[in-house]
Amino acid sequence: VLQVMTPWRRPYAVSRLWCLWEMYCAVRLVEARLVVRLPPSQQQALLAALAAEETQDGEESVEEEEEDLSVALTLRSSAGGGADLDMDTQQGVALSGGTLFSAAQGLFCVQAQAAEASVAEDQDNLRAAVRQTLGGTATFNQALQHHLRSWYLNLVATAVSADPGNPGSGSPLSRAHALMRVGNLAFHWGDLEQARRLYSQVLDIQRRELGPQPPQQSLLAHTYHNLAAVHTAQGQYQRALECYEQARGLRERVLGDRHPDLAATLNSMGLVYHRQGRHQGATELFEQALAVQWRGLGKQHPSTATTYHLLAAVCESQSQPDRAMEHHRQALAVREAALGPDHPDTAATHHRLALLCHQQLQVEQALQHHTQALRVRRQALGPHHLDTAASHGGLAQVYLTLRQPERALKEAETALDIRLAAPHGELQRATADLYRLLARIHMALDQLAAAQKAYTRALAILRSSSSSSS
Repeated sequence: VLQVMTPWRRPYAVSRLWCLWEMYCAVRLVEARLVVRLPPSQQQALLAALAAEETQDGEESVEEEEEDLSVALTLRSSAGGGADLDMDTQQGVALSGGTLFSAAQGLFCVQAQAAEASVAEDQDNLRAAVRQTLGGTATFNQALQHHLRSWYLNLVATAVSADPGNPGSGSPLSRAHALMRVGNLAFHWGDLEQARRLYSQVLDIQRRELGPQPPQQSLLAHTYHNLAAVHTAQGQYQRALECYEQARGLRERVLGDRHPDLAATLNSMGLVYHRQGRHQGATELFEQALAVQWRGLGKQHPSTATTYHLLAAVCESQSQPDRAMEHHRQALAVREAALGPDHPDTAATHHRLALLCHQQLQVEQALQHHTQALRVRRQALGPHHLDTAASHGGLAQVYLTLRQPERALKEAETALDIRLAAPHGELQRATADLYRLLARIHMALDQLAAAQKAYTRALAILRSSSSSSS
């Protein structure tokens, strides 16, 4: 099946149901193959736009600091009320604005539920067929988006890696800048192997071309840091640490012992140690990062709060809840002073404190922190934000512990409604956790049929997630 995408900024095909259905069938059927192409004129227009953008800002980037891939601290609460430290692999940099990202937004805005067909009967039948596919509409959209993203990444990666005369190749360093941006996009989309290849190409170019001046060596450290983040996400911890050590050495030498980028690398190394179960080493690295932040930013800077949370997570892993609580409270004090009590980051700290308090059966304190987090999140982020859903879910767990299943049910159903309304919400493991929580609440209410239905839905989501990841 050949699918032509035109115009490149907003292809007609992604809004037409018959086109989406034919692409989906080609992706799913063993005997079929989907081939995606831009018309020559459209491909030239896209690549010319990329080239113009790189010509405008590529050379200047050699002397500018670039932002590291954000390795976000995430405390994932489960239906059992516990928390786990993780790295958010969907975080990236330099993604907002620009041709690279705007083209991607237009090409991959697959929403079969909103797509149309010229004949009303065809539209109704196709939408019904989409809903009846394995996993429903969300899985249908996700399958097509995954295929189109892979095609797009290969297209632009090939273009910026090509010989002089193509986008990003005005000079080796401007080509490296273009490769870095495409690598950031690949990382953001979870295509870790593509991101690794692109960052490795950037590193090869920079090793050859960058001079000894501090700004240029700082760029090299940035690339080592990003490559390490990819290795970490792939579970290749030794390779990650080798790259982080390179970034650390460069940043210590070029930026000194007060720069926040050095603290970022130390924190990232600590996360790797934490994943390896090397808790003492992780603690030492986080403490070093905190010292760097104190020297360069001051003890009340919001960045120190993140490091306090990292220290708390290690303490939780070592069954040291009192020390963990102390670090979370230090983070809360910093964020309230620096950002104010109504900032989303302050709410996130309340949420983490609530999880730990609940785990330690300090239920009333957990209720207070969850209530405060929910108030801020509804006000600052809106009632339909996923963080707001997390607070509703946390309250549901607390109310269940307090033997108030009716109130727990209301909070859990609100959380579930928010999650299901989000893109691919019915496919997320967090949604499965909510269904499991709902099942426990229904059991407490002696609603056995409803409990069985919720458990069945949770199991279906977990099976779907396992099959798609494999």
